[in-house]
Formats: sequence, C-alpha cells, structure tokens
Amino acid sequence: MNPLTLEYIAALAQQLAFISALLGGFAAAFFATLLVSQSPKRVAGWAAGLAAVSATCFIGATMVAAFLSVAAHPDAPARIAASAQNVSIRAVMGLLMILGIYTLFGALGTAGWVRSRALGIVTA
Repeated sequence: MNPLTLEYIAALAQQLAFISALLGGFAAAFFATLLVSQSPKRVAGWAAGLAAVSATCFIGATMVAAFLSVAAHPDAPARIAASAQNVSIRAVMGLLMILGIYTLFGALGTAGWVRSRALGIVTA
C-alpha cells in the first residue's frame, strides 16, 4: 500500500475541516435551541446531550484537521511534516467525525419526541 502524499493529506484535511466546522456549528445551534426550549420531557435532555456531544466531536475534528493541514504544508519543518504521515492522528479525526455524525443523527431523531409522539415516530 502506497503512503499518502502530503499534498493529498493537506487537501483532505482542509475539506474535512470545513465539513466538520459547518456541522459543528449546526450541532451547537441545535444544542442552544434545545436548551432554551422549556420542555418538561426527559427526552429533551437526551436530545440536548447528544447535540452537545456532537458539537464537541465536530469541533475537535476541526482542530485535528487544521493541525493536519498545517503539518502537511510544503514549507512545514520536516519533523512536523512527518507527524502528518502518522496514521493515528488521521484515525482520531475520523473517529471524532463519525461519532459526531452518529450523535447528531441521534439528537435529530430524539428531538422529534420533544414536540409530539407522531413527530417522534417520523424523526426516529
């Protein structure tokens, strides 16, 4: 298996940073919306918690992707550029994004139950 080039890693990290920042902002706004809703239902807390975890994961993935983008820059020192080739850093970014996506879907699915049973069935 051929190792990934630094140019490819930089381009991939920039794209994933943009996507995770966008989704992280959406998850944070969704979390804030759930916090201000005065629903007495327990499921509102679950939806808010899932949205908070999602926002945190996406923000973390954005930070890791930004680091990879900087580390894979052509003018980066050799020691820093070598860290961009580290598979575990890219795995952390991928895991954070996957966890963020799943928890965002969970928050969206459970949020329907806050409004009504019918909407909860549709969103779940």
